[in-house]
Amino acid sequence: MVNLIFLEGIATCGKTIVQEKLANFLRSQNKKVLIVPEQKVISTFLEKGITPKKSCQKLRNVIEKQLGLNYDYIIFDRCHFSNISFFENAFDEFEEIDDLLFKIGAKVIWFYYNSDQIIARVRNSLKHRKGTGYSKHLKILTIKANSLEEENKIILDYYTKSLEIREKIATKTKLEVLRVNTTKMIQKKDYDKIIPKIASLIKSPN
Repeated sequence: MVNLIFLEGIATCGKTIVQEKLANFLRSQNKKVLIVPEQKVISTFLEKGITPKKSCQKLRNVIEKQLGLNYDYIIFDRCHFSNISFFENAFDEFEEIDDLLFKIGAKVIWFYYNSDQIIARVRNSLKHRKGTGYSKHLKILTIKANSLEEENKIILDYYTKSLEIREKIATKTKLEVLRVNTTKMIQKKDYDKIIPKIASLIKSPN
């Protein structure tokens, strides 16, 4: 039986780092691993004018397309938590996704960090993510700002709200949510110590 793992959290929380390290660790244990990139998930809600209902159907299609593949682990970079957050806490609109994932025993690993690190992490991330969808998203988000201070306030408010919404989702979902605090993880090597623990937690009892 395939293990479906969904990595979730606001930008700069360490998802991508863990995704790579976890996949490599599992492969070293002779496990077949597939990574479903972030773009495949966020494309289900970033389409201009898309409704929550249409977004839900697109996400369901992405998930179901992977279910028939022959892998031990399928790791998704983001899940319906991101869709719900994008539509500002529309949990009811995505409950069918939650039910589907619950029935197949999927797990969510939720990465978070203290909100006082948001600005520093975002600014540092932008140094090596210029021209990406992430940098374009932030540019649109802060387009009305007239100063760096205003930009920072918009970014802080946006991601603080996103953290709050995900906290609410975590209390509503039927899925098992493994919380990982990355506040003290600044360098890539800082994540090494948590990978074996995460791998043991997501392992299927079967």
